[in-house]
Amino acid sequence: MSANILKINDLRALFLRNKPKKPLTKPLIVVYCMCMRKKRSDRNHVIYQVTCVDTGDSYIGLTVALGQAYLKSVKIRWQKHVSRARREDKDWNFCRALRKLADCEWQYEVVEVVRGRKPAHQRERELIAAYEPSLNTF
Repeated sequence: MSANILKINDLRALFLRNKPKKPLTKPLIVVYCMCMRKKRSDRNHVIYQVTCVDTGDSYIGLTVALGQAYLKSVKIRWQKHVSRARREDKDWNFCRALRKLADCEWQYEVVEVVRGRKPAHQRERELIAAYEPSLNTF
């Protein structure tokens, strides 16, 4: 038995030491509690770049990493970009380019993996300022 799980006899002894003033009408229910480690709140974020091969226009974005599958995370985010550009009538540079250049070849790649939300957003802004991609809206 793990140290984190109370045995039935331990629960019974604990109950008998702290007897309630009123008699119990319902049977004592034993609950086993596994003390689990707290999940980390700082997740990995993937900074990616999408480039139109024909025109050279590019976009730098950020998505949450799905475990260690960084490229898969970018692929899923790319599919969401394409779907949203087709479904919604957003007037963002990237959405307009996806609608206008739908027949062109697009490449996506992982630029960087950053731990934590705030550092990831900060690094994305730094990369956008440094490379000045033509399809980012800001």
